[in-house]
Amino acid sequence: MKRFDFVLLAAIILIILAGLATLYSIGVTSGESIFSRQLLALGIGLAVFFTAAFLDYRAVSQYARFFYVLAVVLLIAVLFIGGEVRGSNRWIPLGGFNLQPVEFAKIALILVLAKFFTKKRGEVRDAKVLTHSVVFMLILMVLVLLQPDLGSAIMLFAIWATLLIFTPVKKKHIAVLLVLLLLVGAAGWYGFLHDYQKDRILTFVNPEADPQGTGYNVRQSIIAVGSGEFLGRGLGRGFQSHLKFLPERHTDFIFASFAEELGFLGSSLLLVAFGLMFWRLILIARRSADSLGFYLVLGVAALIIIQVFINIAMNIGLMPVTGITLPLVSYGGSSLISTLFLLGLAQSVYRRSQAGI
Repeated sequence: MKRFDFVLLAAIILIILAGLATLYSIGVTSGESIFSRQLLALGIGLAVFFTAAFLDYRAVSQYARFFYVLAVVLLIAVLFIGGEVRGSNRWIPLGGFNLQPVEFAKIALILVLAKFFTKKRGEVRDAKVLTHSVVFMLILMVLVLLQPDLGSAIMLFAIWATLLIFTPVKKKHIAVLLVLLLLVGAAGWYGFLHDYQKDRILTFVNPEADPQGTGYNVRQSIIAVGSGEFLGRGLGRGFQSHLKFLPERHTDFIFASFAEELGFLGSSLLLVAFGLMFWRLILIARRSADSLGFYLVLGVAALIIIQVFINIAMNIGLMPVTGITLPLVSYGGSSLISTLFLLGLAQSVYRRSQAGI
């Protein structure tokens, strides 16, 4: 424990406590078992976190290809045996719990790209090497879009793009890739996105077009955030969440639930905790003992911070609703456990950089 980054650990604990407090508040008034389920997932997640922290991240990376293949298999499996919820096949039922394969896919992509860019660092200016990295991302991205899950597909792309920015790649290759990806995006609009996903994007452009339909969620979220004012209504006293005006109050719109009950002050403290986490992850990446550690922690930082930015922007009407949840705060065992595993690997990178091994 002497070589732990305790600042990062403190930020993690504060964020988790914020999530648990909000879920407890929602669960008590609604009679749902979300708090107890999240608490169980947290127990597993903490065990995974400390195990990953004490493992050598370089040894874990040796299994990157295995993790990637397993992620592909799970993403294919969920299309056939996954439980359908609101038109999407995203979860594989396992007894009383649901496994969300896309969370495992995020881990696999970070590991495989970190190892790939480290191994090919001197060759990354070669178009073939760059194309290879795109293939890693696109296979997972297409499978996720088939579920369909636009938000997670965006996150897979964001992980790849962030790591690519920090490689010595030729600018003309990036330009060509961007054009190709725009074409893929256009094809995705007509071939992958369902009508409700298109409606979410169109509603963002004009939220007043259907205030009682596709624009309802965002309007209620903005009302919840605004009604919290400076100090909030207090835990268990939120009107929007407890009277169920706010849909998905424990997942996509948990920030709105939190802001209504703990106000601007509580929301600001939560953002400070996320900022602290991001700062420590960037420091760990910069001080890592090797390129593998750098790319690995950079991928973790990108995944978490981009999710935070999109989720909060979505909650206050600055971005369309994409189903991206708030890391360590929103309800979801698969997300909580996978995020803690990645943060554990970041601690592993820190411990080895401190030890000089």
